[in-house]
Amino acid sequence: MPHTAIRIFIKNNISIQNYNFSSLRILATTGEPINKEAWTWYFENVGKKRCPIINLSGGTEIGGAILSAIPIMSLKPCTVGYPIPGFDVDVFDDAGKHTDKGYLVIKKPWPSMTRGILSDQDRFIETYWSKYKDVWYHGDLIFVDSDGLWYIQGRTDDVIKVSGHRIGAAEVEAAITSHPAIAEAAAVGIPDEIKGEAIVIYATLKTNLPSDYITNCDIIKDEISLSTTSKKMKKST
Repeated sequence: MPHTAIRIFIKNNISIQNYNFSSLRILATTGEPINKEAWTWYFENVGKKRCPIINLSGGTEIGGAILSAIPIMSLKPCTVGYPIPGFDVDVFDDAGKHTDKGYLVIKKPWPSMTRGILSDQDRFIETYWSKYKDVWYHGDLIFVDSDGLWYIQGRTDDVIKVSGHRIGAAEVEAAITSHPAIAEAAAVGIPDEIKGEAIVIYATLKTNLPSDYITNCDIIKDEISLSTTSKKMKKST
C-alpha cells in the first residue's frame, strides 16, 4: 500500500474493521519515506500486529531493489532493512567517506544495472556518476542505526539550506506529522534575504479533531514548533 494512501486513511479516520485480513501474511509499501505513525497504523490495523512490513528502496534505473526488509528479520518502524545480496552498497558523506548518515551509493557493478538514458548519455553520467569517481550515486539520504538497520530519510534534491544548515525536507515533515492533529505535511524552501532559504510547511489536518483544535489553530502551531525544535535538538546531540 502506498504511504500516501495510508495517510489518507488516517486523515479521514476511515474504519477498516469490517474487512477480513486474516489471509494476509506479508505487507508491502514503497515509493517514498514513511513516517512512524503511518507505519504503525498499517502494522496494527491491516497487519493486526502479526504481518511484517516489507519496505524497500530501489528504482527503474536500478532494475529492482537496493535495500529491503525480509519477513524473517526483526524489524523496526520505517526501516528498509539491509542491502540486497549482489549489491555492494554503502553510505558516503560529501567527501566520499563511509558514514552512518549520508548518501546511498553502490560501489561495484550489479546485476541489471542501467547502461544509460536513451538519447541523453551526458545526463546519465551527470546524474549518477559525477559525484564520486566510479561510484553510483543514487540520490537517497540514508541513516543506519546501531542495529545495522537502514532507513530512507528523503531525497538529496529535497534539501533546504537555512542559514548554511542543510535540512532534509523529510526530517521536517516527520517532525510535523508526529503531531496528533496532522495527517500529512510537505516542507518546501522559499527565498529568504537573511537566511538564504526559509522553510514553509503545507499541512493537512485530520478530520476527527477535538473542537478546540479546529477553532484555535494557534494550539497546533505552538505544539508543532515545540515538537520540531525538540527533534532537531535530539539529532544534534
